Amino acid sequence: MTSFNFQAVQLLEINEGDAPVIDIHENRLVLSAKRGNEHIRITAPLDALLPSARAVKVKAGNKPTTITRQPQYAKGAADGRVGVNNYMAKLTDEKVREIRQLVADKSFVESYRSFQAMVLAIAETYGVHPATIHNVIKGISWRHVKI
Repeated sequence: MTSFNFQAVQLLEINEGDAPVIDIHENRLVLSAKRGNEHIRITAPLDALLPSARAVKVKAGNKPTTITRQPQYAKGAADGRVGVNNYMAKLTDEKVREIRQLVADKSFVESYRSFQAMVLAIAETYGVHPATIHNVIKGISWRHVKI
């Protein structure tokens, strides 16, 4: 077997039929495969592939850090881009009321095999993502709209 070094390779595709094997040998990453009668072996030094790591001492602060996370809708509420005032809104106040009235009707809810199935059906009807309908039903979004 003769070996040679590639100076540059644009693309070499190895698939499952080539039975690739990846190994680490003498601080080098070795990929070997067999395609027909040809043996493919690619090696690369691990030092070049992995960033160097060094130990760092970290001192603890005197007082604990408290991280508070604001809900995603808080920013829109603070600057007035709520509901139909948000240019991305696909629903209107009336549609949100309709959705909430549908869910308030027990016979409508019971006609579906699960909560998720109901949410999917409503989402498809109104042309929005199921998570949007879930958030409307649970009062996470469109909180300003009352039935």
